[in-house]
Amino acid sequence: MPPVARERHLTESAELLPADRSTLVHTYVEAQAAGRPGAVAVVFNDQQLSYEELNRRANQFSHYLIMAGVRAGVPVAVCLAPSLDVIVSLLAILKAGGIYVPIEPTDPVLRITTILEDTRPKVILGGSDLLQKLPAIAGSEFFHVDRDWRRIESLPGRNPEVAIDLEQPAYVIYTSGTTGKPKGVMASHGNLIHYILSAKTRYSFSDHDVMPALARFSFSISLLELLCPLAGGGRLLLLARDQVLDFKRMVQVVRQVTIIHASPSWWRRLLPFVPATSLDKGEFKDLRHASAGGDTVPPDLLEAMKGLFRNAEIFVIYGCTEISCMGFTHLVSRDCQITKTWLGKPFRHVQVRLYDQNQRQVNDGLEGEIYLAGPGVTKGYLNLPTLTAEKFVTIDGQRFYRTGDLGRVENGNLEIRGRIDFQIQLRGIRIEPGEIEAELRKFPGVRDAVVVARELGHSEKSLIAYLVFGPNEQENIESIRSLLKEKLPLYMIPAAFVVLDAMPVNSNQKVDRRALPAPDFERLARTKAVVPPQNEWEKQLIEILENTLGVHPIGVESSFFELGVDSLQAVQILLQVEERWRRVLPITILLEAKSIAALAELLRHPGAESYEKDDLSSGNVVSLRSGSGKPFLFCLQGVWRYQEMVEYLDTDQSVYAVFLEEEVELIKTGQYDSVKSVFSSIPRLASRYLQSIRSVQPEGPYYLAGFSFGGLIAFEMAHQLQAAGAEVALVAMFDSMMMRKIPLWRRLQCHWNLLLEQGFNYLTKKVRCRMDKVMSKTFLLTKRPNGDLAPSGGGILPIDIAEREDFLDEVSERAARFYEPQRYSGKLLLFRAVDQSFFSETSPDLGWNPFARNLEIHHVPGNHMGIMKGPSASIVARHIQTHLA
Repeated sequence: MPPVARERHLTESAELLPADRSTLVHTYVEAQAAGRPGAVAVVFNDQQLSYEELNRRANQFSHYLIMAGVRAGVPVAVCLAPSLDVIVSLLAILKAGGIYVPIEPTDPVLRITTILEDTRPKVILGGSDLLQKLPAIAGSEFFHVDRDWRRIESLPGRNPEVAIDLEQPAYVIYTSGTTGKPKGVMASHGNLIHYILSAKTRYSFSDHDVMPALARFSFSISLLELLCPLAGGGRLLLLARDQVLDFKRMVQVVRQVTIIHASPSWWRRLLPFVPATSLDKGEFKDLRHASAGGDTVPPDLLEAMKGLFRNAEIFVIYGCTEISCMGFTHLVSRDCQITKTWLGKPFRHVQVRLYDQNQRQVNDGLEGEIYLAGPGVTKGYLNLPTLTAEKFVTIDGQRFYRTGDLGRVENGNLEIRGRIDFQIQLRGIRIEPGEIEAELRKFPGVRDAVVVARELGHSEKSLIAYLVFGPNEQENIESIRSLLKEKLPLYMIPAAFVVLDAMPVNSNQKVDRRALPAPDFERLARTKAVVPPQNEWEKQLIEILENTLGVHPIGVESSFFELGVDSLQAVQILLQVEERWRRVLPITILLEAKSIAALAELLRHPGAESYEKDDLSSGNVVSLRSGSGKPFLFCLQGVWRYQEMVEYLDTDQSVYAVFLEEEVELIKTGQYDSVKSVFSSIPRLASRYLQSIRSVQPEGPYYLAGFSFGGLIAFEMAHQLQAAGAEVALVAMFDSMMMRKIPLWRRLQCHWNLLLEQGFNYLTKKVRCRMDKVMSKTFLLTKRPNGDLAPSGGGILPIDIAEREDFLDEVSERAARFYEPQRYSGKLLLFRAVDQSFFSETSPDLGWNPFARNLEIHHVPGNHMGIMKGPSASIVARHIQTHLA
């Protein structure tokens, strides 16, 4: 098919826009205020504004801006959290003819300052927090939203008479930039009206519609959410950020709306919560439109949305900030199963061409870079003429934007095929790795840096930074991470760092990003330099650790946490220490001594505790972090699992790990008799743990947390504390399942997934363990009439350390199956691994709903063993810290 014919075929079925494009967006609100003054326009929490109130307040603020000198081409910065002030400000700026510049208030102050210095706004809207941390911006007036609104109440409420040309700039949205600085995309009023009317017409916005605003206001998709419902005479629902991420509450919000758009990752996290709320699919009968975009939309997600929202049209939306956000839309068919995601056809007046690297147009079925033209193509990048000329090109008399996306046309529909450059789409956010790389290269000693999105362990894709340092340069990763936090928003901070001798290159001597090594544990950069041993004790300890961990080299200042020491390895290390020096040390010594140097000093001088030890540590309670002025958080069982999460908590947060000596003795010696009386039932275990924590904190309120089986112990401890009249403020459970008898198919599925995960070693290990147990039948468990578990004989388990922990897991699992919990009325926080392949568990609540009156569920990337590591641990810590504050 010739290029022109193909282009016509792509556009001819798209809907028509209203004939009059000269109308400005804010005039739609003015028309509603005149015709339907009392209709509700916008709602935020328990506040709302009618169209008449919204228009009047926007007019008053617009008059204020005009008096302050705002006119065509004059920017006004809006740095606000969600509130009614946001939509009032946006409309007021448009009415005054100014340029709307939204800024995310949670971004680092350096990034905010960079944007303000780039735009030089006449007025900056913000609150007290922003005012206190901002440096002076020459020529800018600060409007304090917490106290200055009274300054405009006496101003006229009539529509301002300002002549506005469609070519005037209407807004500037900042995106991640390849140059090391965020770049501002400047769009005109003509771009904006095309954007809003295209969506309004295509999705038939009317006065019956209710739409929530989910996106951050610094993203261009927010303009769709803020303005389309108002342009149609409907209702805008503003939501606080914590509500947008509270998926249990958001299920109820979706019941109330008629139109909703979100990123694929947001939908992926919301949908599992619907069954947990026991809602029938008919509850969403009012939802008539649901769309996803901003990232690749998987077919299975579209199928899930089709099944849940049976009355809704399901759409895929594609676009970018440089074309006023929206360019393509695809209505998902309900007549067949979706196996491939299409971008569909462009909006009316949007033209698409696919070009190769020599700017030759490609034929149908072949890949090419997507070029887009039409009234949505923006004016370019603010103060960046060279980049604007590179990305916005004129072909055949039309101005095209080079998207950098690879596409392919088939049967008139466009399919996305990846990127021609290295831009990253991560959880619905477009990230230019070049901006992060530029900041990394500023750090002394960093010779080269590359940032990519890769899977980290079993978690979702995360940002990984690969660094090359100059000769003899220090690899100070912690300082680098701190530097980035001062300059970049959190979503642009790499989750991990890998140090290379040199970047891999291809035949053209360019960096080959596909050849970058996987970010496994051995390659991840440590936060401290390798310090060699200074004496024989340190030398021998390093030898023990290197042999146990298989990591080389290890320095004496390395912390056991950084080395990834787990409970089994800790026991192996201490057994070797006992054999070599005839010293019996508690397992917690590696948590308290922190480093090889500290432990060596303790071995050299018995009784001289040179390591940091919390005064409140007692018996089976060990301090993971000592703080002041905050409640204690007690983490139960498997104390080594919590260290990464603790690293992400506030530095002054007190965290204690609790264990039982019997656990350690079983793993160290194989003596089952030492645990049989304790591990026979969860209530008995909980009672023992309570003795330990009350030795540190005699009175409530108590904050308890437990991973896996530890979560069941925490749950039972909360019951016993409440029964004793003590206050329990929080119970947090990390992928803890309320299990009953596990069906055979599920156990087989679990073993199969573990085999895929660990390889052939898992199979040989399980076979060897099973043979050992068959040969040692005197140790097989039987169930007593009273429900306790006991062996038919006593003695030592003749299996190695790893298999002893497996045995402990089996004992714990059996205790869990016979546990009879009572319904709990207190706060219960459940962190559920997104990947439940180990257990084939599909229930969002992991079986806890029948036993909890106040259950809050958070889905965390990763599988059962991965949610307490890396980026997943940071997500867990953030939510935990909110409840501790």
